[in-house]
Amino acid sequence: MPCPQFNLTRPASSGLSQNETNWLQLRRPNVINALETWLPLAIANVQNSTFNVTEYIAALRANSSLVPIAGLALSGGGARATLSGFGAWQAFDNRWEPSVQAGIGGIAQALIYISGLSGGGVPTGGIAMSNYSTTQQLLSYGNALFNISGSAADSTNETLATDIVGAWFEDIGAKEAAGFNISVSDVFAFVLGSEFLFNQSIPGLDVPLMARTWSDVQGYSGFSQALYPFPIVMANEVVPPGIPNVTEFFGVLLPPYNSSNDTIVSTFIGIH
Repeated sequence: MPCPQFNLTRPASSGLSQNETNWLQLRRPNVINALETWLPLAIANVQNSTFNVTEYIAALRANSSLVPIAGLALSGGGARATLSGFGAWQAFDNRWEPSVQAGIGGIAQALIYISGLSGGGVPTGGIAMSNYSTTQQLLSYGNALFNISGSAADSTNETLATDIVGAWFEDIGAKEAAGFNISVSDVFAFVLGSEFLFNQSIPGLDVPLMARTWSDVQGYSGFSQALYPFPIVMANEVVPPGIPNVTEFFGVLLPPYNSSNDTIVSTFIGIH
């Protein structure tokens, strides 16, 4: 998919973009449907509840501007934040039966936004770039060497690990030969990709594996039909001490419709 032509950087004071406004119009009815399913489960164990779900849903359908704007924010914190984020997605997802039984499965379907920073950006980006797969699906993609629970680079088979990492560098070299800038973030992207789905074929996605970018998310059904929350991965500037010739790092992976102030936009995963 071609990169979007519209300006990706603008101040929040200008309000929502027309693209995001249009998306919200699609999203609100889906949120109402999700609330209609989830709220009875959520209040089932609430004693003496006087909340009338039927009247509330009817009010939302009569005026969709009343739909609550709720989001899930996943914090940074490296691998721990990454795994916690995937776990939170599973806990709130109505496609995971234990979560439904606990009364919280369905929150994910009722969210408007999901955001993440740094380590929390991996599940946010991974969920969106997999067309909103379940955590169990993310665990199952690929094989024993490549999935969320392992990486060939960590294999006790040193020959295999060397071959895999060598192939990464060949791909990065091909990127440079094509005229694109490369950096250590390219290596980091392959490390993450080997563990978190990005090197897998996702059912329903026809974008070539090595050609996928964040811009492709807008064409996936989960996003284009507003079936799931709008993903926002945030950027954080860090100036690390003691690293020669380095002034700053950014962790960046932002959607093309984002309305954040002074947004820094790129199609790579940085490190910091």
